[in-house]
Amino acid sequence: MSGSGKNLRKSVDAAAEEISRLQSRIDELEGLLNSQREVAPVVDFFDKNIKAFARSPKAKMITMIVAALVLGSVVIGVIQGIKWRNALAAMRAEPGVEVVSVRQAGLFKKHILGLRDPLSKSPMAILEENGISARQVDLQMTEYHSLNTQFGRMREEGEAKQLRTFRQQMIGVAGQLSEEHRRQMDEELGKISSLLLEMRFPEAMRRLDLKYSDGIWYADGELPEDQFLDFKKEVHRFILNGDIDFNRLNNFTDAKLGSISAALYKLNLLDRDLNDNFVNLEQAAELIAEHDKHSEQSKRKKGTVRLILEAKDSSQYSDHVHPIRLKLLDLTGLSAGRIRVEVPTPPKDPVVDAFLRVVVE
Repeated sequence: MSGSGKNLRKSVDAAAEEISRLQSRIDELEGLLNSQREVAPVVDFFDKNIKAFARSPKAKMITMIVAALVLGSVVIGVIQGIKWRNALAAMRAEPGVEVVSVRQAGLFKKHILGLRDPLSKSPMAILEENGISARQVDLQMTEYHSLNTQFGRMREEGEAKQLRTFRQQMIGVAGQLSEEHRRQMDEELGKISSLLLEMRFPEAMRRLDLKYSDGIWYADGELPEDQFLDFKKEVHRFILNGDIDFNRLNNFTDAKLGSISAALYKLNLLDRDLNDNFVNLEQAAELIAEHDKHSEQSKRKKGTVRLILEAKDSSQYSDHVHPIRLKLLDLTGLSAGRIRVEVPTPPKDPVVDAFLRVVVE
């Protein structure tokens, strides 16, 4: 067979294969079309019926019920949230109850971890008063003894009562003992009292010399005002034998402020050096600052600084008073209202022509 005949045969075979492939594709498309024709009635049926159902009163009723259920759930959630906020706020406000952590423990349940003073109100009672039932909470409260509450004070009063009872019992026992036994008992009570005082007033006991003799405790020394007042008020509760004498116990703050005031009172702010400079202003400023420091430490109100001119002829010295006041304001940093100039008075010492005193009140 010639070359042209072979090429013709190949072309015919290729055309036959392409026709066969196209025929197969046509058969597939006819099958899909027939399937769509079979399904179309069913689709039309559901389409018409669903649209009809959506427009029916029954569908609207179901929609309203579902919407009401959703709204009701939201409202209930909001109400529960308000109840929980109020309940937790009440727990945190209750003395002796400390809320450490709160976390969700389920859809409608919370886990609360906290501390509770045995004398305080029941946390569960607080929750129930605010509409939270036991089924809605997993409550874990650890017992502790609160300090800065009425319960701490109640415990202190209870301990003091026990000490007084113990003291009375010891006194009763001592009355039945011989003189030697009574002396030994007194020594033992003195040792116990010393230990109690060391525990209750550690700072004060380091500053004081406390001795016991013939049924009397003698407190000798100085204490800052806060410790002084606390010691005098509370010490009787911890002494199991005898009484206490405060005659040699001094208020350090009173003594210190008094010595500073005395030193200020002796300064004459009109004194000058050879260069005609006022020589006592810096010392006065230091003493005023020290007076303020001790007043602040004892929680007292800082005093007003008064400048009092004592002069035989005040007109000769009045011009110096206001410059001195301004210099003191600059050195001390005090507000203008803290330093006042008083009306001049005659001198207390007839030998002195003029004296400008500093008085802190």
